[in-house]
Amino acid sequence: MKSSNFIRNLFYAFGAQLISMVLSALMSLVVPKLLGIEDFSFWQLFIFYCGYSGFLHFGLVDGIYLKYGGKKYDTLDFSLIGSQFILTLILQLSIGVGVVIAAREYGLEFERLYVVYATLVYMVIYNASAFLGYIFQAVNQTSTYSISVMIDRLFFILIVFTALFKQHSDFYFFVNFYIVSKAIALFYCMYCGRDIILAKKKINKYILKDMLNNISIGSKLLIANIASSLILGIGRIFIDDVWGIKAFGKLSFALSLTVFFLQFISQVSMVLFPALRQTERDQLRNLYINIRSGLSIFLPIIFVLYIPIKTILEMWLPEYKVSLEYMAILLPICVLDGKMQMVCNTYFKVLRKENLLLFINIVTALVSILLCAIGAYLLKNMNAIIIFMVLSIALRSIFSEIYLAKLMKVNITRQLILEFIILIIFITSIWLFKDILTICILIISYFLYLTLNKKFVREMIGEVKAMVKFSNEK
Repeated sequence: MKSSNFIRNLFYAFGAQLISMVLSALMSLVVPKLLGIEDFSFWQLFIFYCGYSGFLHFGLVDGIYLKYGGKKYDTLDFSLIGSQFILTLILQLSIGVGVVIAAREYGLEFERLYVVYATLVYMVIYNASAFLGYIFQAVNQTSTYSISVMIDRLFFILIVFTALFKQHSDFYFFVNFYIVSKAIALFYCMYCGRDIILAKKKINKYILKDMLNNISIGSKLLIANIASSLILGIGRIFIDDVWGIKAFGKLSFALSLTVFFLQFISQVSMVLFPALRQTERDQLRNLYINIRSGLSIFLPIIFVLYIPIKTILEMWLPEYKVSLEYMAILLPICVLDGKMQMVCNTYFKVLRKENLLLFINIVTALVSILLCAIGAYLLKNMNAIIIFMVLSIALRSIFSEIYLAKLMKVNITRQLILEFIILIIFITSIWLFKDILTICILIISYFLYLTLNKKFVREMIGEVKAMVKFSNEK
């Protein structure tokens, strides 16, 4: 792994994610302030559907990502990839037309129909952008992809501020410009990937065979990702069905605050994958220990921040008070899924354990579907659904971590126990004590946790100092 290139990519990834976090904060705090609960709920429904639109490339993008991971951009067959890019666009447009025809016959209310149509437009643009973006990430040009993310996010931040000053109060405005911002990012990716876009296109048996091969390679990862998204997504679907769009919106607000912190983790994991693919097997073990230990130290800070965040949000958005109660239940996902995304998912891809990742996610999704169905249709209790969602995430995290630790020949039993102790302290403190006492307990617990992990804290500080020194020397 070339440290200078890795640090450069990481710098751009941090920059992109910092801007994304600003946008997420604005979307989570300003948009619900501007929109009524019903309009905000339809906005969240659009964002929810957009999260699944990326699966309609059927694994092609994931296959390309896995196949070309660690290779150099100049060695790619631009004509081959460019031809598949055009075929992907044709496929996306065909799906869009088919769904439009079907949706018109389904009898949806106007707002939901508008959300469906807007999602289809977003799907075509996003999947074209993802096609090129995944290639940049696979060939270790993450900075190019990160800049496209910055362009996308900065434009939409400008739109949110415009809405704030002009007091736009319908979700159509945000939906339309969300799509425009993604289109601008796509044009940037097309410019940077003009070798692919302008390459001579061919449609023959070889192109189609390679495309199907990419789909075959990536389909397992795609299904794993679909199953992963359903772990939390199915509960929201059931809530929309049983309690309606407003209840869906309030839970979505709580989830948006939770995944706000996970987006940072996701961005960094994109940088890690191509770098780790170029790393020797024995070095992978040391990096695994350092990355996992760093996350174990960093992620629990969110528990300490919960009370201040909740207090501020209650004053800013009093009508979403119940959402903040949901957030208290959902917050352990930040720790559990944070490690899953950065460590387990990344290492399973590097080690080509897609079958294992597929199995884990499908089983977890089935558990979540069963439990959430019980919560929705038998218990008829939203809190039960949310608890079941977190429980499903916890089960996946435990199994994945134990399996990966065995592959890496590392004993993480002590760390796992300490991490779950602090999780239990957080949950019990939130439910049993008042805010001031809770924050005192959490701060003391976190410092005790750091003391018990002082070996890893010292090593992490040493690693950071070494990286800074290396970067300065370069």
